[in-house]
Amino acid sequence: MPALRPLSFPGLSAVSAFLLLVVGFFLPLSAPGAELKPRLHILSDPADYRAEVRADPSRRLVDLREAIPGLAVDLRYATERNFLHAILYDADRPLLRAPAAARLREVEDDLRGEGLGLVIYDAYRPYAVTRRMWQEQSARYALYLSPPSLGSDHNRGVAVDVGLVDLKSAKRLPMPTDFDAFTPKAAHAWPAARLSDAEAANRARLLATMTRHGFHPYEGEWWHYALNGAKDYSVLDLPLSTFEKGAGIAKAPEKAAK
Repeated sequence: MPALRPLSFPGLSAVSAFLLLVVGFFLPLSAPGAELKPRLHILSDPADYRAEVRADPSRRLVDLREAIPGLAVDLRYATERNFLHAILYDADRPLLRAPAAARLREVEDDLRGEGLGLVIYDAYRPYAVTRRMWQEQSARYALYLSPPSLGSDHNRGVAVDVGLVDLKSAKRLPMPTDFDAFTPKAAHAWPAARLSDAEAANRARLLATMTRHGFHPYEGEWWHYALNGAKDYSVLDLPLSTFEKGAGIAKAPEKAAK
């Protein structure tokens, strides 16, 4: 057995090196697929959701199809056309918190003045789905997926994934990539010079319109926007089928759907 060599840390004092070792010893080891225990306030009981809405009605979830009539919806996680190739939602229902839905209506009104509209790829996402995404695909997409320990703004009901459509033809406008394309080309920082003129112009138009109405972009994904102040909202873990349609508002019943 070869002799053990003492560890050395060039440039560090003995005290600093000792502290580094102590801190390193107590840091939890993590790897792709590992899930840190969340330190989040997660609402997973419909009664808790109802109590939150009673205290602040603006916290209610709104059905975007009712809030924005004529809105194009392609909720990918309610289908198998997503990066997990599995149906992740138990209902095809795009939901957002009321303030986010109101802002999105402003975006749609602006775009319709140009003969365009939004297409919704994702909106509210139950926390359990975020956990499943991480558990199944973090080894491959660790740079792009939100660790469950942080909670996603989709879980808070204030993030939305969107593209653009031409209202007359109903065709989607060219963008740098498809939705959920986990590549550098999907980032806002990808040079416009390396995109087609249409892709660059459409990305810029979507960015300008969304930010003008109170949303901020996620830099790694051209389609992903969250309402400013997103972290003020609680994380929800209620299936989409928990909610009933009605007057543009998703209402939680007495018991969550089985």
